[in-house]
Amino acid sequence: MELLALKKDKYRRGWRLNLCGEESGGVEIYTPGKVVQAREYMEAKDAEEQAEREAKEARKVQRAANGLIRKQKQAEKEARQAIA
Repeated sequence: MELLALKKDKYRRGWRLNLCGEESGGVEIYTPGKVVQAREYMEAKDAEEQAEREAKEARKVQRAANGLIRKQKQAEKEARQAIA
């Protein structure tokens, strides 16, 4: 298992960071302005990921609530049929 982790790290070393969200063809040089831009990009990206996680959680809660409502209606229907 440890060997797989080491192999993954071996191949990741040459990957570009893409901190600003722009494609670059060569060496990346970060000026103070680009550092600010990279921070803003990362904050926006983190906020978007957080919003996606919250939406996913909201959908999960909604599905659970719909399931409970569906079970309740089914139980009421069965109770009415048992009486009749």
